[in-house]
Amino acid sequence: MVNGVGSAGSDGGEVADDTRLVMMASNGGESGAEGSDMHTELEQLRRLVAQWNASRLDLFEISEPSEDLTFHGVMRFFYQEAGSKVVTKCVRVANTAACPEVVQAMFEKFRPDMKMLTTA
Repeated sequence: MVNGVGSAGSDGGEVADDTRLVMMASNGGESGAEGSDMHTELEQLRRLVAQWNASRLDLFEISEPSEDLTFHGVMRFFYQEAGSKVVTKCVRVANTAACPEVVQAMFEKFRPDMKMLTTA
C-alpha cells in the first residue's frame, strides 16, 4: 500500500533502531516463524514501533503492527533541483509495499512541482 510517503529523518543515535525496524518487518511476516517465534517477533516489533512513535510527530507515527507483522506510516521525501527551492511531499507507505510502488507514488506526487522547478 502506498498513498504518498516521506522520511521523518532520524537523529544519529536512531539509525540502528530504524534499521532494525525495517529489517525486522521487511518480509511482512513471511519469515516462516510459527507459534511463539511469531509472537516474540510481533512483540519485539511492537516495542520498536512504540519507541519510534515516542520520538515523532503524530503525522509520522507508525501504525500498530498486525498479527502478520504488517504496518504503515507516513514518510517525507525531499526534492531539490540545482539552485532551486526544496520541495517536500509526504506519502503513506506500508512495509509490504514494493520499491516500484513507492517510486511511482513519489513521481505522481512530485510531478507538478518538478514542472515548476525546471528551467526551460
